[in-house]
Amino acid sequence: PEHDVLVVITDGEERGLLGAEVFMAQHPLAKGLRAVVNMDARGAAGPAFVFETGPETAWLADLLARRVDAPRTSSLMGVVYGAMPNGTDFTVFLRAGVSGFNIAFLGDMAAYHTGLDTVERQSPASRAHMGRTALALVRGLDEELPEGSMPAERAVFGDVLGLGVVRWPEPWTPAIAVCSALAIGAAAAWNVLRGSRPISAPGTRAVGRAPGRASAEALAASMVALVLAALIGWGFGAACRAGGLTMANAGVRLHALDGVLQLGAVLAACGAGAWLGRRGVDPWSTLLGAWVPWIAAACAAAFTLPAASFLFVVPVAVMGAAAVIASVASRANGSVTDTRVVAFAGLAAAAVVWIPLEPAFVDALGFQFGWLNGVRMGLLAVTFVPLVAGLGPRRNNTP
Repeated sequence: PEHDVLVVITDGEERGLLGAEVFMAQHPLAKGLRAVVNMDARGAAGPAFVFETGPETAWLADLLARRVDAPRTSSLMGVVYGAMPNGTDFTVFLRAGVSGFNIAFLGDMAAYHTGLDTVERQSPASRAHMGRTALALVRGLDEELPEGSMPAERAVFGDVLGLGVVRWPEPWTPAIAVCSALAIGAAAAWNVLRGSRPISAPGTRAVGRAPGRASAEALAASMVALVLAALIGWGFGAACRAGGLTMANAGVRLHALDGVLQLGAVLAACGAGAWLGRRGVDPWSTLLGAWVPWIAAACAAAFTLPAASFLFVVPVAVMGAAAVIASVASRANGSVTDTRVVAFAGLAAAAVVWIPLEPAFVDALGFQFGWLNGVRMGLLAVTFVPLVAGLGPRRNNTP
């Protein structure tokens, strides 16, 4: 190594981060410490998430992207964890001005701080992923640490299916969100004005509406589906509290409930999409109305808490790009822009960034905020609305 590498095993973390505090206060090597990779666990299974970094998030995210083969991370995790009252040994180092990475796996909460938390129970795959991630980060820090301080720029970042890390400078976030929203709105308005319409299902009639009113209907239907998902999640949370189910004793039952919640949210969204399709609401108005909650969440997060915006901004940006590309392509060949392709692109982007994190959300939060589980699932589910609404046959009404 280019630098000395120190392995510190601490005790007394749960009693007040005592080992880390004593090390920083008394150990002669602490003054020379330049960076830290902290390894922790809140269970005995699951992937090892880099869930917190130092404040120099741009430089650290770049290092993470270059060095780790199977990264699991999101800048949102740091925001959520920072809002919680607890800390880890990494908290002590951050307070002392030492930056770096905090890694933990969260699965199998039932074993946490009990006699079940044994080497035999701990997942070998989790241990191996932790080791590979930590070693890659230690080697990266050793070889790439600048002579002075790390650059202070901040970034928004997150992994894509553990295959790589997408990141961009944090100050870009509002512009990305607004431009993507405008692209979706402009593409929808342009295509509605071009006269793209679905053929009514047998026994129904196509209803002529102004584009704004049609989008409002689609938004109302999507919000009903979102509220239904939130109510289901709230009900599951209340049932868990009444039945004494917690993260410590529920095991896979919480994940099973989350699966049922996902199914319920998707069915509610499919019902909303089918209703819009039968009413003959044009597909671009449906797409715009269904994605208004995403656009609102992306813009709100981008302006108020950009580090937490990754899960919202990425799907909206993909949807905006897909809407523009599809519209330009259809204009070039004189055909009607197929909203189903655009809707599928948005759904796929939302699923790719959301679904891999869902088990971690359940492991970290359980169902104590049942309505929040429902909102998460409902937001993902409304991406099905324009797909279901556009399942019927189509005709080309373009002049």
